[in-house]
This record gives sequence, C-alpha cells and structure tokens, in this order.
Amino acid sequence: MIRVACLGPEGTVSQEALESALANSAQRVDTLLTPSIHQAVSAVSSGEADFALVPLENSLEGGVTATLDELLAGGGMTPIVGELLHPVRHRLIARTGLDLAEIEGIVSLPFVADQCSTFLQEHLPGVEVTPASSTADAVRTVADSTLPLAALGTELAARVYSCEVLEQNVNASGNVTRFVWLAPSSDSPLPPGVQQGPRTRTSIVFWGSGADEPGWLVDCLAEFGSRGVNLTRIESRPRRDGLGSYVFFADLEGSVDDEAVQQAMTALEARAERVRLLGSYPAALERKA
Repeated sequence: MIRVACLGPEGTVSQEALESALANSAQRVDTLLTPSIHQAVSAVSSGEADFALVPLENSLEGGVTATLDELLAGGGMTPIVGELLHPVRHRLIARTGLDLAEIEGIVSLPFVADQCSTFLQEHLPGVEVTPASSTADAVRTVADSTLPLAALGTELAARVYSCEVLEQNVNASGNVTRFVWLAPSSDSPLPPGVQQGPRTRTSIVFWGSGADEPGWLVDCLAEFGSRGVNLTRIESRPRRDGLGSYVFFADLEGSVDDEAVQQAMTALEARAERVRLLGSYPAALERKA
C-alpha cells in the first residue's frame, strides 16, 4: 500500500482530485489529509508519505502560490513526477433541501465565490458571503448550523457532511485545476493514475543577477525557442530578498533527456545565477471542465 498526502480536511477539491486519480487504479492507497500544502510536501520529504498531490495552477485563478513557494524552497528535493488535470465543479450545498429564496447567507472560500459570481448575482443577489478557509470547511460550517445557509463546495463534501446539493455546476465554465505529484526521488515509481505516454513535460525555476539588464528575460526564454523547445507556462514569484527581485517558474514540452532541452538548459545556466530542475514527467491528458 502507498500513502498519499493531500490538502484536507475531508471534502476538499484536492481530495476529490485524488479520488478521481484512483478511480481507474488498482493500487491500494492510504490517504493522509494535511492542514496545509506545506505539511503535505513535508510528509513526502520526511518519509511519512510516498507521494503528495498538490494544486499548482487553476485555469481561472492562476498559480497556487503556496505550492510554488514550496517548490522553490525545496529546490527539487521533492521532484514533480506526474500531473493531473482535474475539472472543478462547485455545487451549491445546504444542510437540508432549501429553495433559493430561503437562503440567508453563503459560506465560501473567497476565490470560489469569485468563480461562482455570475450564478450568485443572478440567483442570490444581495445574499452575504461569509469567508471560509476551504471548500470543505464551508460545507462543514453549513452542516453544523441550523440557519438557512448554503455553501459553495464539492459533491464529495456534500456526501461527507451529509448535506444536499441544491444546484450543480455553479462556477464559471472552463474551471480546471492542474495538480502535480511530488515524490522523494525522480526515480520513484509512477503515482496512481499516471502513465508514461507520448508527451513529457519538464518544470524548472531560475533566477539571476542579469535580471536587471534590458532583455535578460527575453534572452533566457529565447534559448528554448531557438532550439524548438516550446514553453507552455512561465510565472514569476518574489525572490524575497528585496523589492523587484523575482524567480521565474517555467514549464516546457519535452524531457530533460532530450538533446534540445539539454542544450537549452545549459545555455540558460550560462545566463542565470541559478537553474533548478523541478521535475521531468509524463504530461497529463487534457480534461475539459
């Protein structure tokens, strides 16, 4: 049996994504639900878990900063060994069946309420939204209350906390979260549901003293384009050593073992102060929301 750490409590989108990964897997899995992404990653580095499944980016909200910061801090010590694209479908959930006109308050993770803003404005205008720390916590709060409240959360959370789904798919269309699997080593077996296919993705992070020079970032990225290596994502995060200092996360198509990728990485290392490989792993199949 393998042990997988992911963000809890019970009923989160992360747990729902893990369950979707296990749906067609014969592997037996023990799930470790952690209070934070940091603790999920730490469970892998300490040997408490074999893998962590953590959100990296969302199609509506962008990068998940907690995960990016963990990848930067770890410096590849818990490499990415796979990815999962999970369509996110938020539900309107209540303790018991309610008409929409009866709802006096909404409990939601703030950015989830933003993702569902069109539905809320059309069907629940003026109803106050109370923030929760997670989608699971929102549903749990509603389950424990006798007030006519509703939560925005997962169908899994509705089942876990014995609540009723009032409305299906209330979020904006095209809502997909990309999760990554972290392992103690790049030589680890493939995680549940991950298969070696025709496409490989490589993730890196880099920064450099030349970042203050005009065209430095363009020149860094050109090392890939000039060799026919396609960059699929680039994102900056503060380096935390002064205002205006950044690190750059990038994903690219191809394996770190490919000659063109190796040449581009070598050329980038000549321009940057530091280049860290975060993982080279099977690319996930597209899954639409």
